[in-house]
Amino acid sequence: MMVMTVAAVLIAGLPGPADVFDWPAFPGPGMVETVNPACLAWQPDMLLSVGLPSSDSSLHRPDRVFLGAPGVGFSGWWENGGDLRRFTAGSAFGIGGSLAAGAAFSWMDPVSGGPWDGVGSWDIGLSFRPSGMFSVGLVRHGGYDGGSVEGDASLRAGLAVRPLGDRLTLTGNAATGEDFDDIEFDGGLEYRPVPGAAIRLGLAEDRVSAGISTDFGHLGAAFAGLAQDDEYAGGRAEVRLTSSPRAGIIPRRHTYVRIETGTTREEPSRAFLGPVGRSFSEEILLVERAVEDPSVDGFIVETDGGTGTAAQAEELRTQLARARGMGKQVVVYSGSPGNIECYLGSSGTEFWMHPAGETFLTGFAAHGIFLRDLLDNIGLYPDLVRIGEYKSAADMLTRSDMSEAQRIAETALLESFHTELFRALTDGRGLEPPQMVSLLEEGMLNPREAVSAGLVDSTAYPDEIQERLSEINGHGIAVQSLDEYGSSIPVGDAWGPEPRIAVIVATGFITRGSSGYSFPLGETMGSGTICGLVRSAAARPGVKAVVIRIDSGGGDSFASEEMLHCIEDVSDEMPVVVSMGGVAASGGYYMACGADSIFADDFTITGSIGVIGGKIAAGDLLERIGVDVETVSPYPMADMFSIFSRFSDAQRENVEESVGNCYDLFTRRVAEGRGMTPAQVDSIGRGRVWSGSDAVEIGLVDRIGGLADAVRCAAGMAGLDDDWVPAVEVYPRPGLFEGFSMSPFGGASVLDLESLLEQVSAFDRPLYLMQPIVVE
Repeated sequence: MMVMTVAAVLIAGLPGPADVFDWPAFPGPGMVETVNPACLAWQPDMLLSVGLPSSDSSLHRPDRVFLGAPGVGFSGWWENGGDLRRFTAGSAFGIGGSLAAGAAFSWMDPVSGGPWDGVGSWDIGLSFRPSGMFSVGLVRHGGYDGGSVEGDASLRAGLAVRPLGDRLTLTGNAATGEDFDDIEFDGGLEYRPVPGAAIRLGLAEDRVSAGISTDFGHLGAAFAGLAQDDEYAGGRAEVRLTSSPRAGIIPRRHTYVRIETGTTREEPSRAFLGPVGRSFSEEILLVERAVEDPSVDGFIVETDGGTGTAAQAEELRTQLARARGMGKQVVVYSGSPGNIECYLGSSGTEFWMHPAGETFLTGFAAHGIFLRDLLDNIGLYPDLVRIGEYKSAADMLTRSDMSEAQRIAETALLESFHTELFRALTDGRGLEPPQMVSLLEEGMLNPREAVSAGLVDSTAYPDEIQERLSEINGHGIAVQSLDEYGSSIPVGDAWGPEPRIAVIVATGFITRGSSGYSFPLGETMGSGTICGLVRSAAARPGVKAVVIRIDSGGGDSFASEEMLHCIEDVSDEMPVVVSMGGVAASGGYYMACGADSIFADDFTITGSIGVIGGKIAAGDLLERIGVDVETVSPYPMADMFSIFSRFSDAQRENVEESVGNCYDLFTRRVAEGRGMTPAQVDSIGRGRVWSGSDAVEIGLVDRIGGLADAVRCAAGMAGLDDDWVPAVEVYPRPGLFEGFSMSPFGGASVLDLESLLEQVSAFDRPLYLMQPIVVE
């Protein structure tokens, strides 16, 4: 946008400069508070504008300053060579993303007093932008009566249309007094021949105006002139600074983007009173945008900060492989690459390691943790019931070793993971399966051996990477961090609610109520929180689809059903797509079944369709430490979930029936969501876990892909164009006091601990829970 103003024109009758293009539906940013204060609601960032008057021959000293931020604006004007000063303060608020209302107050403050001393006037405006094509503005400029000076109120309305998008804007306006006895019309257009440049023309009965504006990222400039009654009436220039860049007339310089891995949290976070930290979800979407950006020539990926889960590394590798396929240079660097670093490095055109490092391409192994002997030693008895021979979540407490069913499931899981590892290194490094087997059997390799084997290309120190790349390319290269790249993305001025996709991050142990943190379970996913986020996001203006990013091994069955119900409800209104992270199993898979489409990574662990229930009886422990317990139970089921005793035969039969009903509900929900019969679900259920790729084959998942793929799918289902640049909102957003805790348990409150004791001692409701699987 651009501001063109001319001195000696009155706004609401008060002395001072006014916008030559006084378009209430489409005001320029530097004088929005006087043209239509409602449009302050559309201000995207901080703006500082300095105005300068001009004569036929030259520019004069600055005489106006405007400072704006989203929803607010303040300006000051002083008469060069005189003592008049005018100040304006305005504020606005949006309603539903398409309607805004605002007001501004202007007051005169002469240096030496006079008839204008203390005179003020109110302007009230409305702005309505229902879509990207239409904008309507209405302003009432208030009158004033300052004793020896007075002015009448006036009304001004405007309609602007964009038939070709923001490249061409046409506007028509009308102005009149409050008695509507005389209406004046004018019109104009803005044309943007190239990004960063705009030409404006205005035409009224007795005047013609013309101007040009240019942007250079954070810096912009504009000039306009006015001819009135066939004579040149003067001109004004403007220089502006914005906190966010605009599309510049000079193309963005070509650059390399440096990605330092280590952002593994699926949802945004912040330290106490600190800035909001970007989540993995936001980071992978930003990487995808950089891959698509023609100004990005390549990537430098440094993995020493950790690679997160294998599924997260897979999603990053997918984007890097796309960049490589588009002819971009991708350099992956790792000090001592392990399995996942080698997997990620296979996406690069170059894969370098530290001269003093070693490779640890050893293959994956899975570990099961069993606590039965520990519980026996301290006098706790796991009185649990499960449905499904593969439902090994109970085995962790009831067994001292791995069952044959669990061994079969985890062996198949590892085979699937190794298939993906082999595929990646074969495609990216040209290593054939026999070579891969040899490398896995050989174990650690020093840099010389790794280069000789073709696992890496070369060695380098971290401070040599950019210099080495310059030598390879034969010229110097510009490098910016991923944060710097994100900050350099230009801000647009689209009208109306921008089409967007809402991403809801659902991670942690599933519970009822609110999400939080519970020692030692870690993050908890509260059904109340997730349902509230999904429903409120779907109701936000501009949201066309919802993507739910699930990373959970399950939890409370009732909470899982609540979230499934919510997802099904929202899917009746708009597309809902699930993106599975590292784990989306048991209750995490249960809730996913309500979506229109499910994406998983090859390294995702999912399935685990099964149920456990019961309690941990502490009677033996209490007896050992000298605590006697007497129970009075007038009914046979009254003490069913008491921690002081084991189940009676009748109680156990009742729990088995409850758990069985819960399993039947689970299989029925999956059958309804996936187009199967309950018998078909049971044949692939019974607590068995599956890799993402295997889950596609058996129908539990629709396709392999990461969050970026799920967002694209949701956009397509919502009817957005293929060339749509993703506008994504990730929830939940952390509060200002996020991270503050006086608890020695790192955020677990007393209520959290009480809840935990209930969970540990008595599973008074069945759980859709997967046993933790440690894969390394």
